[in-house]
Amino acid sequence: MTKLQVGRFQLEEGAQLGAGGYGVVVKALDTQSGSIVAAKKIDKRKMKGDAIEREVMLMRMLNHPNVIAVLDQVEMDTTIFIFMELATKGELFGRVIQSGSLTEADARPYFTQLMNAVKFMHDKGVAHRDLKLENVLLLTGEAGSACKIIDWGLAHQHEMLPGGEVRSEMVHSRCGSRSYMAPEVVAAKDKTGRKGPGYEAFGADVWSLGVCMFAMLVGFFPFDRAEPESDWRARKCYEAQLSGLSTVDTIFSFYPRKKLSISPAAKRLLDSMLVFSPARRATMEEVLGSSWLAPTDVVQMRRQVRLGLAPLEREASGECDSTASSAPTSACPSQSSEKATGGSPTGAADSWATTAVGISLASARGLAGGNRRASDTASVSSAGSSVKRSVARLDKLVHVL
Repeated sequence: MTKLQVGRFQLEEGAQLGAGGYGVVVKALDTQSGSIVAAKKIDKRKMKGDAIEREVMLMRMLNHPNVIAVLDQVEMDTTIFIFMELATKGELFGRVIQSGSLTEADARPYFTQLMNAVKFMHDKGVAHRDLKLENVLLLTGEAGSACKIIDWGLAHQHEMLPGGEVRSEMVHSRCGSRSYMAPEVVAAKDKTGRKGPGYEAFGADVWSLGVCMFAMLVGFFPFDRAEPESDWRARKCYEAQLSGLSTVDTIFSFYPRKKLSISPAAKRLLDSMLVFSPARRATMEEVLGSSWLAPTDVVQMRRQVRLGLAPLEREASGECDSTASSAPTSACPSQSSEKATGGSPTGAADSWATTAVGISLASARGLAGGNRRASDTASVSSAGSSVKRSVARLDKLVHVL
């Protein structure tokens, strides 16, 4: 195996861990510490130098246990090497794919880590804007493994005021990954390309985290695209929210012959995060204080007061015995039973509901809107050959009903 010396690191050229649009990730030996690390090789001819510097700067600034750590940066000829800690057990996406879905007991530690990391970055003025299960790496193969957030190419840095507060601002770029993208981000540009009024990026991160939690617990995505005009599921949920109904209950009603159930506390949290109106969506503080994550409902009750709603009844946070655990990862309504224009399914609703299990994680992987970046991970995805086959068939599948 060819070895290349770059500074204090010795690269194993044949030990590729991942690849993306701008380069590859390989294993490397830190000759000072003796530890194995990940080396991201970026071709400067394909990516602007200032963008690379910005991403490294953000990684250095966001020194948190659940953010992948950058160790060094070296430039040689037309290549920039970024050396990072190595996460060896794949993506959280792969963990969910392998299990079909996660129990609440297994999902809660992952989600808590994600929330703590995102709260930390928001306090530093950074919105990630591409939060997804594919951008979370695991350190071990055990349940509840430490996890690390990666990929800062789409992150937005807000201005920090002298007192340490973050200056509020509206952003306008439509970016991220389609199935995780908040509705206000989807609406950032209309079909003619004209910019909309903008959106608050921190709230958009909360929506993406809600999609992550939903996908972990149920095994499929709530929507193909959070756009009521083009996705009939999104339209039904938007209408349900206007009527004060549960988003989770509405989604589960699409699949009446599949046993789907989560605890009341989990449902309440998801209902507060997957809100189409950003002003009524839960804040980071409210999510962290939810009864599903915390032993008290104080922050949730504060949210009710903020929105002028009656306080929620306190409910036990115990899990349902019937939590979904085996949603198929390759099932998806076929082209013959769907419309590609955003309407309702063709044919009898009952027969469609018999086979549909939601928007499959495996087949929806890689769908994007706006400036979607390929994820350069520092680990090999453990999704398996069935996922690869689903991805290969992606262009033949119609997911937007």
